[in-house]
Amino acid sequence: MRLENFKDSGLPLNAVDTVVKLREQKYADALAANGVEVIARYINPEGRNPLTLDEVEMFSRAGVRAMMIYQVNKDDPYKGYDKGIELGTKALKYASDLGAPEGMPIFFCCDCNNRPESLNSIVEFIQGVRDSMQGKYGVGLYGGFYTCEAMYNLGLLDAYWQCWGYS
Repeated sequence: MRLENFKDSGLPLNAVDTVVKLREQKYADALAANGVEVIARYINPEGRNPLTLDEVEMFSRAGVRAMMIYQVNKDDPYKGYDKGIELGTKALKYASDLGAPEGMPIFFCCDCNNRPESLNSIVEFIQGVRDSMQGKYGVGLYGGFYTCEAMYNLGLLDAYWQCWGYS
């Protein structure tokens, strides 16, 4: 399916995410030529194909901005404050190693079908992430509409990216 098909629906589809490493400049150039302004890539070295400095430079040459996502296990946001500290600390180190500009948000995944009873654990997780960031990077959330809105309205997020699958 071509990107133009989505534009006809009035959707502002100008960002994509992928776990696949884009190894050649022509791929970043093709994204930019099709109107993609932001590519979200996973930064956790525990995962497959984490974002590299070479990719960031390639995206920059194409005029596409990089967005950082950190996710290890899908159920991590339900494990509370200590898990937030652990993953936030790892994300902080990797983003620093990449040379990501301070203040840029790192998006933590909470892309599950959350229920109201799980929100307290997610709040604790985000608080742990925020504490571990030491103000160096912003805290973002990648997830469903209601979860993102709730965390943002509580003042826990600097940014969020809504996942359509659970919204």
